[in-house]
Amino acid sequence: MPGDPLTAMTYNKISRNEMQVGRCKTGMGASATEIYSNDFILAAANDLYNNKYYIMITENVNSVGNAPEGQIRQITDYVSNDGHFTTVAFGANVETGDAFKVMHESEVLLFLHSAGAAMARVADDSIIAHMLAVGGDISDYDDTTMSQEAISVAVAANAAAIAGLSVLTDEERSLLGIGVFPGWQDYFNKVANDAVPDATYWNVTENTGTAKVENDIAGVPGYLKCDSGNGAGTDGIAYTKDKLVVSLKNGVTTVHLKAYVKFDWGAVANGLGIGFMTNDSVLVDMPGMVIAANRCASIMVDAGTPTAVSSDGAVLETTDISAHISDDTWALIEIVISATDVKFYVDGTLRATHAARVPSTVWQVGLGATDDNSGNWYTYAQYVKVFCE
Repeated sequence: MPGDPLTAMTYNKISRNEMQVGRCKTGMGASATEIYSNDFILAAANDLYNNKYYIMITENVNSVGNAPEGQIRQITDYVSNDGHFTTVAFGANVETGDAFKVMHESEVLLFLHSAGAAMARVADDSIIAHMLAVGGDISDYDDTTMSQEAISVAVAANAAAIAGLSVLTDEERSLLGIGVFPGWQDYFNKVANDAVPDATYWNVTENTGTAKVENDIAGVPGYLKCDSGNGAGTDGIAYTKDKLVVSLKNGVTTVHLKAYVKFDWGAVANGLGIGFMTNDSVLVDMPGMVIAANRCASIMVDAGTPTAVSSDGAVLETTDISAHISDDTWALIEIVISATDVKFYVDGTLRATHAARVPSTVWQVGLGATDDNSGNWYTYAQYVKVFCE
């Protein structure tokens, strides 16, 4: 430069050092940790670059694009008189002619991501410091737990854990009034012993003779007893016509009936059971739940055989489930009606699925015992629940 006493070479060296770039000196031995550069001889005071600065290899002249090109490592020592840098080990040897850039920690932290590189302090009050600060303390940043990658892994793990937590069942949601139907349940221990069930929900048929529908709460927890009576054509039935009815309407996709019941059929009997039947008519006998026109979905003891029954209004579909329900034995039963099928569960296990004859109507619930064989038969229920999704 005119009037500048510095030679062009010296000026160029100073300019390059201001830019903090250089090349490895000719004859430098290949090394992963020792770098020499004529461009940094007497460029700064001894140890100026120690720990707070990093070297990035910007060009591998012998194998462009391959390591250590693009790698960044912390400078641990700088000797001014021969431009000698000592660094944390690169992933491959640095050699004569390789180009590099020296960067302060406040800059390099934007790029640094290597398990082999020492992590430096973050420059106080920098943008990066504020991004990484933990409760205002930047020294607590931990890449293994606070990086975006670590956070994403943690979020995925937490999502899986949350998915596995116990949540409300459809029944619980409905009974709490969260579902599309508020739900209803009747435990038969809320009225006096020998009294009929709660008239808020139940109509009762007691046809002649000794037919009875009454609560028995002398024992615990108490139950409803439907007695067929001793005479042909007599019935003891409880049903919910016009008091409690359900349907697949107004957003309802699934209707459930769940009950803890026992059928005592002794000799061959007809007409013990529980289930859904169309709300079009009074339930005068339990065989009404095995009539195709009644669009029923029920579990019946028919001729001494426990049977799953459904109807589309024209034809019955039946399945023998006698292997799963025994005479005079308590069982948890559930009937589930959707638009596509009817499922029948006994003690929590699916025992029958009817997809050919699926009812669609407004249903009442009924349970009881009918005598067609001049003997006393019984249906017992500790509770009945109805809920919808």
